[in-house]
Amino acid sequence: MQALRRLEAAVRAAPDKLDALMELGRAQIENGKGREAYETWQRCAQLAPDRADVLEVLADLLHRQGDFPRALTLYQRILAKQPRHVAALTHAGILLMKMGHAEDGRDWLLKAATVREDPEVLFNLALAERAHGDFSAALAALDRLQEKQPGHYLGLLGKAQVLERMGEAKAAFETLESLIQQGHRRVGVLGAYARLAPKFGAAAKARDLLRVALPEAESDVHATQQLWFALGGVEDSLDNFDAAFAAYERANRSVRKPYDPAAVERTAEKIIGFFSAERLAGLPKAKNRSPRPVLIVGMPRSGTSLVEQILDCHPQVAGAGELNDLQRAAHTLSGAMDYPAGLASVGPALLEELAGGYSQTLRRVAGEDTELVTDKMPTNFEQLGLAAMLTPNARVVHCVRDARDVCLSAYFQNFRSGNVFAGELTNLGHFYRHYEKLMRHWHAVAPLPIIGVNYEALVREPEDAVRRLLGALDLPFDAACLQPERNKRYVNTASDAQVRRPIYTGSIGRWQRYASHLQPLEAALAERES
Repeated sequence: MQALRRLEAAVRAAPDKLDALMELGRAQIENGKGREAYETWQRCAQLAPDRADVLEVLADLLHRQGDFPRALTLYQRILAKQPRHVAALTHAGILLMKMGHAEDGRDWLLKAATVREDPEVLFNLALAERAHGDFSAALAALDRLQEKQPGHYLGLLGKAQVLERMGEAKAAFETLESLIQQGHRRVGVLGAYARLAPKFGAAAKARDLLRVALPEAESDVHATQQLWFALGGVEDSLDNFDAAFAAYERANRSVRKPYDPAAVERTAEKIIGFFSAERLAGLPKAKNRSPRPVLIVGMPRSGTSLVEQILDCHPQVAGAGELNDLQRAAHTLSGAMDYPAGLASVGPALLEELAGGYSQTLRRVAGEDTELVTDKMPTNFEQLGLAAMLTPNARVVHCVRDARDVCLSAYFQNFRSGNVFAGELTNLGHFYRHYEKLMRHWHAVAPLPIIGVNYEALVREPEDAVRRLLGALDLPFDAACLQPERNKRYVNTASDAQVRRPIYTGSIGRWQRYASHLQPLEAALAERES
């Protein structure tokens, strides 16, 4: 701290001396003074607007603050002067991936790799190739990483994850086993190992490793949460259902997110009050666009990923995954008006702009022969009125599953983001009622065709259910849709492991194993309207 004060004094004495400012900025970063460091490096950039090393540090600070667009702009300034600047290419690629532009990010990282294949470039290139769905290219990048830096921990973990996504569970497990034997006990390794261990007779070993790791991770709340979720899965595989539930309960309690039932109810009231059948018929509609979207909606964990995987196996369908476009459009409109009431007077220019953006997103994943593109954002059941305006040619697939099974599955899932209702059983029951109420409304008034898919019927009699679904979408039957586990597309959702398996019935009635713990959920569900 004394050294930091000396540097501050030196800068006060010579405020335009770049070297002193840069030294102070580095010291502020090392001492955790992020705001002060940002102001110092901003001053450095004013004095030396073309210095790549200055712009790189400032971009990194903006990246850490979550200001991705401004950070990206700074990397682009570096590249305008130095097109082969590896760090700028690499971090621009990483930022683009985080901003949802996976393909653009991959292109930047490929450029970086042509300049120099250092470990950071290769690792992030592998992540980009995985997000792009090119698992072979991801493995090739990770193998080159091991050649450059043998035993690279994150590279080996990444390799195991890619192998698992490719359906090579045994090879993935062996890679993780080697990391365990080398003494790696980090959360990522233990979580991946615990997920695969039951398949290879190592569930008890995984349980023991997790029990040892949990006390050591107490200071890291998020690491503790991941370990408790992993332990719940292992205990479940060992049929220790009470121990499993206790672990899942600890996981959810460790990082419980705020949930506002009253706000959820107000949302439903506004939607139902505004979107009557008469109003939906009279609201302005954007021009029909191609390709046609298929909105797959339902409670999270209701089989939406499985349905999308099945449809993506059809040559005339492309799966786009969980798109945020409709929710972003609703957010944009909420900032400009009293939403949804203001939609009654929305201008055609804004409507076409929002519809055009969504259409561009769909077109990016559509092939030449694609008739339909799926958008598998489950909670788009809140946005079906807006969808009827932006995409009047859309169809809706509504996935339905037993309320207790779907809520329990959500409670047992460590969601990467969102779904704040999932961490508490009463909230899960409340949100299920919200979903059910809205879907009853849409079935009664929505101008979009709604096709119901019952999860239990789908997994018990898949051919009958798939034929009905394809017929309702005006698609010819294709036998490939009965083997969704062979579909190698990247699935970036909580259900990625399940859709790699052949269609199975093992999750039906799972709630019965945990019936003694579900009183809060049962009580919340009992308030459902008839």
